[in-house]
This record gives sequence, structure tokens and C-alpha cells, in this order.
Amino acid sequence: MLGSWSFGDYWKKNACEMSWNLLTGPFGLKPTSLYITYFGGDKNLGLEPDVETREIWREIGVQDSHIIPFGIRDNFWEMASTGPCGTSTEIHYDLFPDRSNAGDRVNKGFPDLIELWNIVFIEFHRMDTDQLIKLPIRHVDTGMGFERLVAVLQGKLSNYDTDLFQPIISAITKKTGVPPYGGRFTEASSSIGAELDWGYRILADHARMFTVALTDGMFPDQNHRLRRVLRKAMLVSKDIFGCDCELLTELTYHVAESLSDIFPEVGNRLKQIHCIIAHEEELYRFLRHDALSKWLKIVERRPQLESLDIVDIPGLVAGFQQLEKILPPLTNDNASGTSLGNNSIRHLPYIPVHHLNDESVFQINSEISNTEPTVFPTDIAFKLYDTYGISKETIVKLASLEGFKFDFNSFDHWLNNAKLKSKESFKYLQVDEDLMLQVLKKLQEARICETNDSFKYIYFRDEKSDNYCFPVLMSRVRAIIVNGIITQNVVAGTNCALILESTNFYSEAGGQMGDTGHLIFSTGVKMRIECVENFRGYVLHKGIINGNADDSVSVDEIATLEIDVVDRLNRMRNHTATHLVNASLHSLLTVTCQKSSKVTHSDLVFDFSLYGQSPPDIMKLENMVQQVIKNSAPVKIYNLTSTQLLQMQNVTLVPGEVYPEDNIKLVEVFSNILTSREPCCGTHVCNTSDLVEFSVVNLHSIGAGIRSLQAVTGSAADQAMNKGVVANKRLEELSLIVRKHLAEDIENKEKANDINKHISNFEQDLKNRENLLPYIVRVRCLEDLTCLKKQLKEGMRGSLRDSLKTEMLEVMDSFSKNNEEFIVHFLSCSSHMATVPLQKATNICSNVPVLLIAISEGLVKARCCVPKHNVSEHFNAESWMHTILSIFQASGGPPRGQNPHITYNMKGKKIPESEIKELLDKSLKSATNFAVKHFKQ
Repeated sequence: MLGSWSFGDYWKKNACEMSWNLLTGPFGLKPTSLYITYFGGDKNLGLEPDVETREIWREIGVQDSHIIPFGIRDNFWEMASTGPCGTSTEIHYDLFPDRSNAGDRVNKGFPDLIELWNIVFIEFHRMDTDQLIKLPIRHVDTGMGFERLVAVLQGKLSNYDTDLFQPIISAITKKTGVPPYGGRFTEASSSIGAELDWGYRILADHARMFTVALTDGMFPDQNHRLRRVLRKAMLVSKDIFGCDCELLTELTYHVAESLSDIFPEVGNRLKQIHCIIAHEEELYRFLRHDALSKWLKIVERRPQLESLDIVDIPGLVAGFQQLEKILPPLTNDNASGTSLGNNSIRHLPYIPVHHLNDESVFQINSEISNTEPTVFPTDIAFKLYDTYGISKETIVKLASLEGFKFDFNSFDHWLNNAKLKSKESFKYLQVDEDLMLQVLKKLQEARICETNDSFKYIYFRDEKSDNYCFPVLMSRVRAIIVNGIITQNVVAGTNCALILESTNFYSEAGGQMGDTGHLIFSTGVKMRIECVENFRGYVLHKGIINGNADDSVSVDEIATLEIDVVDRLNRMRNHTATHLVNASLHSLLTVTCQKSSKVTHSDLVFDFSLYGQSPPDIMKLENMVQQVIKNSAPVKIYNLTSTQLLQMQNVTLVPGEVYPEDNIKLVEVFSNILTSREPCCGTHVCNTSDLVEFSVVNLHSIGAGIRSLQAVTGSAADQAMNKGVVANKRLEELSLIVRKHLAEDIENKEKANDINKHISNFEQDLKNRENLLPYIVRVRCLEDLTCLKKQLKEGMRGSLRDSLKTEMLEVMDSFSKNNEEFIVHFLSCSSHMATVPLQKATNICSNVPVLLIAISEGLVKARCCVPKHNVSEHFNAESWMHTILSIFQASGGPPRGQNPHITYNMKGKKIPESEIKELLDKSLKSATNFAVKHFKQ
């Protein structure tokens, strides 16, 4: 878009003359091919036709047949449901210059007569009441389609035939080997060539769009429209051209080449762009596969939805599941796609999405089950759009398929309000918005000025002592608020909010928490400030008035403002460290973006995206920040306008953040290790050496591809590092204990259990995120503890295997010496084993009838084996085992595929410890008696 502005300077006549002279002069367009539209008036708004603009065009020389009035839809511009607005005049161009008069084709959607230039005269402000009030200063906003202009100047009927798109289109042909672009626009579905040309245009257009958007710092996970454009390009690339994202990656090079002269940033950021494309494609591939299977199940229930293409909109599955909460129960009629009603329209009871519950869903279902069609709930429509990334067109189609009527005006109203809210510079998490709006109105009526909080930035570092000085401020009380009511005075013990003429207290903004401190009055009364909030420019100092019962504070009293300097300095340290962390992440990762940050007096938390990359090397990050601290780099702060900010290089911006026009504070740290340059409204130290120390104490996942990093500075970092030393020492001591146990006392299970307990306790301490110690130490200690547990376990296994073998050999030796005919034995070593390998034990005496019982951690198991030559009708493994199964009230069976007369196992049975000895003795005696009686029968 080509644009120009006039802020209180030239007005309608100059704007029209300059645009006409440019088009008919340097650009050489025939005046007879140009058509002008102007605002034809609107009775509802109380606006007359814009005769002034019509007469200006006449004076310029435009024929009356080429000057056409239109209504509010075409010639009245608004940025949102409220705010600046005004009439407009448009210049349209006829692509067939030999036509005598094509005025009847203007604004009718014909591709051969296009809008070229729009000139908006901003002179009104629309209020919440829809009333239009005159602005004190008038402005002009003009916009001309760049691609359309190029097509006109190059004599092309389509933008895609110009040199803006042809290099990209040629690259698609070369990369894919498909037939060249033919410029076909037919909508006949049977035309394969038209579909191919449509794919060419989609890829060429979308490649330019997402390449430039990604270069400008937009991210798909924060902008649904960008993600939809990118996914559409991926879909077309795969389905029409048979290519994965390598085609999109290839096209970014050609976009960069075509724009490099005026937009060199594109070429400089290609590596980051490719990383995001690859990540988005992998995510989209997974979503398509997962969403497709779920959508097919939904279509089975609701066949009328089959026409919706889930491959193009994977968010539709989750969105429709939200919608199903208000849909009527399925019947044979609506399951086969029957509409919900006739031409009568009736609104659903309004129930916001976040209030949906079983009762409200039943209420809505009761309404819908009636045969009359209903209006699709706008809040749900907006949630489908905003949360699930479903386009307006798809929502309208979905509503129609389910028998709803779509309220376009209501949806646009929701959308405009959302846009306005997203542009608000401040977020007040603890202020009651509705209540404060009433207070705000009264403050403005009383002509109480907004708080001057510039003093929060006034502090300095004493070069001699290296201490920070925060000058005390004296200020007058302008308003007292108690429970949303403005009052003239307040007594001690009251919880209230004070508004002062000026303040040096920092209110929460930019992720940095607000100051705490005291207000001290001349009467000696103190007020402890626990919370500071900024509401529309008024800074609220919240707390409780301290003092005796007869003490009070009144409006116009003078207060001395003292902030908690230690806490403020710690926040400044942590905020500067946050910028260094961000800069380090941008250095270590190909691409990343800040999701959120929180700066308190105790620590900083920084959430960032990985976009398919491995997490950063925390040791490298920590070393980079620590090196910048050692280098004593100055922290410089500049006050800039938005124009100056845009002209600066290597500035890190927060995606989606709206910055003011002027008084933007840019915080810069420059060193040979890294450079940090970010706009920020927070407070910072003057030199990186004032951070003293830095330590990352936590790093964990908070969502797909998002990590949350916690770090500390100053004395908190020293304490964390000292804890790290203690942890390393504790690990060394445990390692020594394990080595000694394995070498000298490996068969002592109680000692092994005790060591395991110490290891588990240490692991729990390390996994506790509130236990702040260096993340690197935490991870290394946890890894080493895992190895220690493994060594201990393997050592015990080896020892127990030896014990089992030794015990069974002793049993076999006794068997031979005493000329015994069978073995009934309790494995005493089993009490030290987590799992008992009974099969290995019976293999040692494979030629002998044997019944072994094992007990481990209260679980009793048994195995019985009888050699084939010893099996008889009365004596076999199954009958022998049944003598003890009844005692333990257990079940059993042969191993899969084996003869139960030869091998039979008792399934593990949990036995109370108090009963084990009695049942064990009874079972051994019973098994022995059975063998004595039946062995030789």
C-alpha cells in the first residue's frame, strides 16, 4: 500500500489536486479512464452529501459522468466501531481505455474497472453512542494499491502479469517442473489448467506476504491470519505442485531478491524465516493428520459438514467441539443434514462462552430444538475466529450448514472492539474497570490532572560509593478513593488509594512489578504503599493509613514519597538482565520471540518460543550474560519518536506490542559479547556491573515449543551459587557412599535401601523449583543421581543373582548328600530382591522335582517343576502346586504353551506381613506331605 498523511495541514482541495496531477502527469494515465466516487450522504448519521469534494473534482476538470456518489459502505471510512472517521473519495481506473463511459461498472466488482486510490478526510470521532463529533483538527489519509498501480503502468490486466510476480511464478515452474503459468481465471472446476494457474497466483501472492510479514517480526503463533496464509500456501504447494516446504523456502529467496533494494531486511533474515517455515510445516503436518481422523468421526455424526475442508482449517475440530455444546441432540433428521427451521428468525438466549454450563447448554438446546432457525451466537462465532483461527467465511458456512442465521453486524462489532482492546497501551490487572471508569469521569469533571510519573526515572549512581540514589519527592494529594468513591479525607486504618500530583513510584508496566514504599505526611501519619497501578494516566497509590484513631489524611495535604530502594534496585537489576537474556537467546537460537516476561524484586521470568529448535545451551547463555557484567558495559537510554525507532537497526521488538508515537525509551547495552537494543518503559541499572552476578535457576516447558526461564541477579544469584556448591558437595558425598557400599557391603539390602532413600530425598530437593540454585548444577546433579541409582541397582542385582545361585547349589548339595527324592524350599534370599527369577532357580535343579516359594516385599510367588519321567497320575506339577494355592488363596497356571503337569506357577499374591510366617510354614509342610505320599505312586 502506498500512502501519505496530512496532520492538520492540507485538506480536500490539495489532496485531490495532488493525486490527480500525479496520475495524469508523471504516471501518464488518461483522464477519461479515471472515475471518481464521493460520499453521497447518510440520513441515519445526519450527514449531507459531500458536495465540496464533488465541486473540487469538477474544478479540476473531471466530467460529471465520471463523478459518482456512493453511500456509507463505499465512501465512509472508520478505523473501528469508535474513534476517528470521515468521508472518502476514490479514484477508479478503467483497464479498457477506449470505452467512452463505464460509470455504471464502478463499485460493482468488475475486474476491468478497479479502485486505484482512496483519499479519506478524517474530520469526525465516533463515540460509544454512535454519535459523530467534529475533531478539532482535520487530517487526510490516502492509500493507493501498489500492485494495481504497477499493473496499470505496465499495461497489464492482472497484477500477476507484472514484474512484481512474474519472477516468483517463473521460479515455481523451474522448481516443480509443472506447465508454465497461463493466466487463466475461469472458475470451471473441470479446468485443470485454471486450477494450476490459481495455485500459481496463491503461492506467488502468499509467498510475498508471509516473507515480508516474518521479516517484520510477525509470528504465526501470535497472528491467526498469518498462520492461515502460511498454511494455505503449504496446502497449495503440496496438493497442486507436489512439494513440501522446500518450495516455499525457495520462493523466499526470489521475494528477497525482488525487494532487496528497498527492503534489505528480507535478505538478512532469510535464515530465521526458513526456520519458522520448517517449524510451521511440521506442526501443520501433524495437525492435518490428527484433525482429519477426528473430523471424519464428526462428519459421521453430522454428514451435512462434509463440504467443509478440514485439511485447510485444522482448528475446525476443536472449534466445532466448542460449538457442539449448544447444538441440539442428534436425531435422524438433523443427522442427515436437515436444517433446523424455516424463514422465521429468533435469537438464542445470550449466554457468554465462559459461562456455558450444563444448565445453560440445556436452555439453549431447548430453544434450538424448536423448528425455528436461530441466530448464531456472536460470542461463540468470535471465539471460533479468535481462538481457533477459523475464518469468517468458514464460520458463516458452518452456521448455515447447522441451520443458523449469521449476524454479520454483531460479529463485526465484536471484531472491532477486540481490535480496540488490543491497541490499549496499558493492562490493569487489579483495577475494577467499570468502577474506575465512573471514578475517572468524576476526576475529569473535577479537572484533576493526570499524575506526572516522570520522576520514577530520576535516579543516579554515585560514582564514589557505587550506591544508587533515589531522590525523595514531595507531592500534593489530589484525590482519595475508598471503595470506588472519591472522598475528601480518610481516617487511619482505612484501605484506600491516593492520587498525587506527581510520583516517583513505578507502576506495573512492561513486565516490571510496581514499587512499594511509604507516603509520609507533615502530621507524622504514614501510609504503607503495597500496590501502585496506573489507570488512564492516574497513578493509584494503594495501601492502609497508619496512625492513631484520630489521625487522618485529607486532599491537598503534602506527602513525602519514599520508595523501597532495595527492592527497586533489585527490579532494575532483574529488568536489565531480562534484556541481556533476550539478546543472548537471539544470539544462540536461529529464531525466537518473547512470549512474556515478569520482573520482580526477587527474580525474573522470561518465556520464549523455540520454533522447533532444541532448547538453548544454558551454560553458554549464562556465560554470555556474566561476561557482559564483567565488562561493565554502560546501559544507555534514549528518548525516541516512532519514526526514529523504525530507522534504527537491530532493535528487538515485542511481537504484537503497540508503541506510542513519541517518548519511546530505547534501552541499549553494547559490548563485544552481545548487543541489546529494546524499547522499554521499565527502569534499569546504569551499568551492567551493577548486576553483580547472574544465574539461571530454572528452565521448563510451559507449552508446545515454549520454554520459561527463571534467573536471579545480585545477592540472590550469590545465594543460588552457594546452594549450587552445597549441592555438588552433597552429590560427591553420596557418590563416595555408593562406591564404598558396592565395594564392601553390597549384600546389605537395608544399607542399599537407606542410600536409595537419601538419593530420593536429594532428587526431591533438586526438583523443587522454589529451591533456587543454578540450573546447570540442578540438571547435572539429577543426571548423576540417576547414574548412582542405576549403579546401586545393578550392583544389588549382581549380588542377589550370586546369592540365589549359592543358595540353590547348597540346596542341591544337601539333596545329594541325603539321597532325597524331591525339593520343597523357601528361597530366603528372595526377601532382598525386588523381582525374583524363579525360573533361573529351578533351572539349577532341572532333573529334580522341585517346588520353590519366594517372598519379596510382601508378594508371595511359587514355581513347581516335575521332570517328565517323574510325572504320574497322582504326582505332577499342577496337583503338587494346588496344595499351597488353597493356603495362600492364590491362583496359578502353566507358562504359556507349556504342559501344566511339568511346570506350574503360582501368580503373585500380596500377603499381610503378620500372616506371612504362619502361611509359609503351613504351605511348606503341606507340599512336603503331598510329595512324600504321592511321589512314588
